[in-house]
Amino acid sequence: MAKVGNCLGGFSGKIGNVVYYYCNGNLYARRRPYRKMLVRSKNQQLWQNRFSACISFYRSLNGVCLKPIWEKLGKLMSVNGLNAFIASNIQAFNGEMGISNYEEIHFSKGVLKVPMGFEIRERKGNKVEVCWDTGWQTSLDAGTDRLCAGVIYDDEPLRPLLAENVTGIRSEGIGMIELREGITKCYHLYCYFMSRDGRCYSGDKYFRG
Repeated sequence: MAKVGNCLGGFSGKIGNVVYYYCNGNLYARRRPYRKMLVRSKNQQLWQNRFSACISFYRSLNGVCLKPIWEKLGKLMSVNGLNAFIASNIQAFNGEMGISNYEEIHFSKGVLKVPMGFEIRERKGNKVEVCWDTGWQTSLDAGTDRLCAGVIYDDEPLRPLLAENVTGIRSEGIGMIELREGITKCYHLYCYFMSRDGRCYSGDKYFRG
């Protein structure tokens, strides 16, 4: 900062990279701070794109009621729900704002067990029938765990949805999942269980259709 004469009259403002201003009746000049432009490396840009895609995906999940799952997991990890989701899912995204590995996407994580023998039994139109082994349960209440399912369609990979009209509880060993009408491209299905009181969740099982 430098004190200058009054040759500029009542002027105050900037000329080039110098700022002129009055203080206590005196005119001062100060050089504007130099801000170096940051140039990201290819690797930094790749990770920035993966990060942005992951956040976009999570924000879509907020709209389909999966936020409580990740907030609960985040408390166990001492982070917020978004950070818990990113830690579990960012490896699935690529540097082009898309998904590179659908098997590494997780709609749900939690303390409930994923049953053995989980598989797609049959598909008819937009309805998918899944089944699993009921021979082992963690507790008597586990039989009432309700089947849930998330779905990603290939034409909108960053707009995950909850599958509609999902039926089935753990003790039945069979469930039905309704997808959108007129499916023409691949879909990715993520099946998981929620306890009867809605407080606990299982991890998810991935299926490609």
